[in-house]
Amino acid sequence: NYRAPLVPPSSSFISRRYWWKRIIRLRHAKRQLVRGSEEAASLGSKRSDEGGGGVTWSEVKAKRSRAEVIGKCSKDGSILEVNVTPCPQIPCLLHKGQSYSVNVTFSSKIESQGSKAKVFGEIMLVDVPFPLEEPDGCKSGVKCPILNGHSYSYLNKLPVKSDYPSIKLLVKWQLSDDQGGLLFCWKIPVEITG
Repeated sequence: NYRAPLVPPSSSFISRRYWWKRIIRLRHAKRQLVRGSEEAASLGSKRSDEGGGGVTWSEVKAKRSRAEVIGKCSKDGSILEVNVTPCPQIPCLLHKGQSYSVNVTFSSKIESQGSKAKVFGEIMLVDVPFPLEEPDGCKSGVKCPILNGHSYSYLNKLPVKSDYPSIKLLVKWQLSDDQGGLLFCWKIPVEITG
């Protein structure tokens, strides 16, 4: 495991300040990921014993007293439920060459004629884009135009290409409105495996 050096590489105050902030952010992100993974894993194993095929994030949120699952950054909407299938435990094991279903129920706080989805793999706080076969939210279950105060179900698939590296990372999924605001945004820890 990589451990950040405790001594900043430069003696300047700005460099030291940046370096310490980065170390604190990385440690905080790791704690959040571990805590969320442990809690969701207990629910995932329970659902697996009962014959369930995926983790429902409303259950994870109900178990935690906090509003977010792993992280949420929605501004123009509120997430009601996120379901990734098949994903019986956290982190989700994504097998190369397979596709995974994503179902997000959300309510909108704004009006928008359209919506566009983006998916990223977050590696060391850097977002790497994942290609989507259908980025248009209006063709993915969302009935457009989007109205203020209404609830919608977003349905899509996450294809895992065979040339992806075997790696652990966070997947960040977001849906934007016409003005670039986020109708929803959430993260899930995954492990890409052969």
